[in-house]
Amino acid sequence: MIREIKYGELPDFIKIDISENDFLASYQNENEGKPSLIVWTISRTLNRQIELEYDPSTNQKISIEERKARAPASSAKKLEDSRFELNESYFFEEGTNTLHKKYTLFDMQKMQEAGCEIEPYYPTSSTDPTDIAKSILKKYCFPTQYTQWNNEQRINYWTERLYRMRRQAGESGAHEDCAFDSALANEMLSIDSNIKNVLPDCIMKLAMLEQTDHANLLASFRNRTGILI
Repeated sequence: MIREIKYGELPDFIKIDISENDFLASYQNENEGKPSLIVWTISRTLNRQIELEYDPSTNQKISIEERKARAPASSAKKLEDSRFELNESYFFEEGTNTLHKKYTLFDMQKMQEAGCEIEPYYPTSSTDPTDIAKSILKKYCFPTQYTQWNNEQRINYWTERLYRMRRQAGESGAHEDCAFDSALANEMLSIDSNIKNVLPDCIMKLAMLEQTDHANLLASFRNRTGILI
């Protein structure tokens, strides 16, 4: 069982190590008979969030080597569609030592990876692995579905995607144009090698939707993605 706990609930030996100003969140982990306390804090050296784990029985910080040894074992899950298998594995992010859970879907017929999703192990979530598999499978099958669409459907899809991505960037505190980057360009081209045929209409519709200047939006898209339209 994993539950979130407040800073005031932490033992004194952790409070000595981590000030409340640097504290972000903490979790009590009682899984597999190895109780521990996980703390998310700010590293002033890295200027990033890092993850620390403590053993309450010894009042000591657990080393990254021991954390790796204690990490859950990888596992595989057969799905209703026997063509696919879902693997669950775990890794620690370099630098932050944050434990992540990775779901990888394999196409056993084509003997290739169909896609993956990664999430922090803490806090625990009640996500059903089957739902994760369905989400990955939907993305895996999307390029085939996309080829069956006409230009209007493609324009509407990318316009909506760009609008949502820009909204999310703005809500996170970044400039909306940060949604335009090389990763987006690579994704677009991997799905549609002729994406340039529909992008001018997408940017035009996006400018109208956002009620913003079309020329500025187009220039930003070109500069940030490297796709010249």
